[in-house]
Amino acid sequence: MTQEKLKGILAAHLLYLADEPSGARANLSWADLSGADLSGANLSGANLSGANLSGAEGLTSAVDFLKSHFEKTEAGYIAYKTFNSQYHAPSTWKIEKGSVIEENVNSDRCKDCGCGINVAPIGWVRQHYRGAVWKVLIRWEWLSGVCVPYMSDGKIRCERVELLEIVKETP
Repeated sequence: MTQEKLKGILAAHLLYLADEPSGARANLSWADLSGADLSGANLSGANLSGANLSGAEGLTSAVDFLKSHFEKTEAGYIAYKTFNSQYHAPSTWKIEKGSVIEENVNSDRCKDCGCGINVAPIGWVRQHYRGAVWKVLIRWEWLSGVCVPYMSDGKIRCERVELLEIVKETP
């Protein structure tokens, strides 16, 4: 795909994200984007299924995303989660302080939504969901089970987290 064609698709996608009638969701499934310059591109909601992103520039680095969006502690990264606000928690999960919950994670970074334990920064969670917000820990040794989608709007998915506490509402 030429850089000019890609620019047109991404421009239409920005209009789509702004709910403009002339916009169109970017469908880049199976596109050869190897070596493409994606710097500054907003890929939220774009379809990148099967896209070849080898050598593409400007993509979200998973490491940088975690560093800039989540609190780093001696034990790992702190994230936040709600339960049963959109999807029901599996019956095997014990939703209580100190529990470790696990779920198979879709590790395809080209999918913005997928199976796994979806977590996000507290501001994102409070903006998108109602109900009790849990503070969770993603331990260092569990980072290989974390997927940061290229087009993340703030959330990531994990294979395993530890439930720390329910966050008290701010006055």
